[in-house]
Amino acid sequence: MDWGRAKNIILAVLVVTNIFLITVYGIKYEQSRENNSELYRYTIEKLEENHIRLDCEIPEKPERLPALTVQYEKYDSSRINREVKAAGETDNRAENGKEMREAADALIATCGLDTEGASVAETEENEDGSTTVRYGNYYRGIPLQECYMNVVFRDGKISRLERKWMEPVEEGRTRIEVTEPATALLRFIEIIGEERKDAENNGRSGEEESEAAPDEAGKDEETVTVSDMYLTYYVNGDEIRRNILYDTAFPAWCIEYGDGQIRYISAYEQ
Repeated sequence: MDWGRAKNIILAVLVVTNIFLITVYGIKYEQSRENNSELYRYTIEKLEENHIRLDCEIPEKPERLPALTVQYEKYDSSRINREVKAAGETDNRAENGKEMREAADALIATCGLDTEGASVAETEENEDGSTTVRYGNYYRGIPLQECYMNVVFRDGKISRLERKWMEPVEEGRTRIEVTEPATALLRFIEIIGEERKDAENNGRSGEEESEAAPDEAGKDEETVTVSDMYLTYYVNGDEIRRNILYDTAFPAWCIEYGDGQIRYISAYEQ
């Protein structure tokens, strides 16, 4: 057998196979992009039809993500209270946001509550004159929702620490296909429609469905503004049982709208 010739034939077959696979992938990629563009155009149209204004960018769909096993953290509340009291009794006062963040970091470290994923999300001035340094917990850049640590300052001194915390323990074995954000927005349209219908039913007594009702139905609905949308890891609060130690957090799209309202919409196909 002429091994040189056989080798050339094998190489030629491999080249042709690779070209075929690349061509198929390219066609599928273009089809997927066209389908997504159509989906996004349709979503924008439906948002406008339903008086929902999108005041943020639609985020990109990420790659497959794992679910997370999370552990609810237990800590010594009496120790925390002692440290907070000691920090509040010091003569030092934080004069600005930077100094408050430094004091909050020091308190968290002293209490042994500093973790790899914890980082300052924001510093907020409250209506009662106090200031809150808010920490979030992030796993590979994705926030764990309903997971927070707040250090509250009054007159430049620490007055209390609020905490509800969970730590990622391990990733799930299977990576989950994340749904398109446009799909979550279409579900959000349905949710807003249900809220409007409930509000209409609650505001109308059973005996007052009068001649004025058709006119009222024709009025423009109040516009709902979506201020932000991003991917999170979310544990369904309705399913959390007391004294549970571990739970599972799944990817979800978080939609912030109206006057600080939030909706979590599952980001994976169930």
